[in-house]
Amino acid sequence: LTPEFVAARRVESLKLEADAELGRLLSELAANSKMSKPRKSRMASFLRRQMRRTLAKRISNGEHGALAAADVVLCTTSAAADSSVLKLPLFDTVLLDEASQASQPNSWLPLLRGARCVLLGDPKQLPPTVVCSEAVAGGLAVSLLEWAMAELPSASCMLKTQRRMHASICEWPSHTMYGGSLRAHPSVATHLLAQLPGVQGSPS
Repeated sequence: LTPEFVAARRVESLKLEADAELGRLLSELAANSKMSKPRKSRMASFLRRQMRRTLAKRISNGEHGALAAADVVLCTTSAAADSSVLKLPLFDTVLLDEASQASQPNSWLPLLRGARCVLLGDPKQLPPTVVCSEAVAGGLAVSLLEWAMAELPSASCMLKTQRRMHASICEWPSHTMYGGSLRAHPSVATHLLAQLPGVQGSPS
């Protein structure tokens, strides 16, 4: 679950409930023959304000309850510092995907929310986007993943089998960047686009 998904799912139903409750209260107010019209008008405005506050609180509580009950919470590194996430107890494990593209400060936002962490990524691909020269000079252009692989080599491992490309395409990045260790899985090693449904192959 993500905070955004939970909020979107809950908001509409809570709005309907609040509208129904407000409608009932306004109907009871209109039926009160002992109250003057000016006072009814003031009371109606008060009820609408109170219902808006109540709705906002219900949405917040509903989001927190759904997140607290979730086994898995998905969010960006920045969203890990959102109040809805900070209210949750520490996670057993935090998985940081595409960790090679995250700056070190951004990486720490989710990692501080877990008892242990796993960094997933490829430092041979896109690095963190850091446009400040002073930040680059201070080492922030180096991702936490790249730093950890250099400082704790025994704690890292490389997945040497890829399932994305033909063996002949895989050969270039394997030898250029991975010392020849990257291999194509048999399911894609000889697979051609012409073998896909609806694709017409060209004459060989």
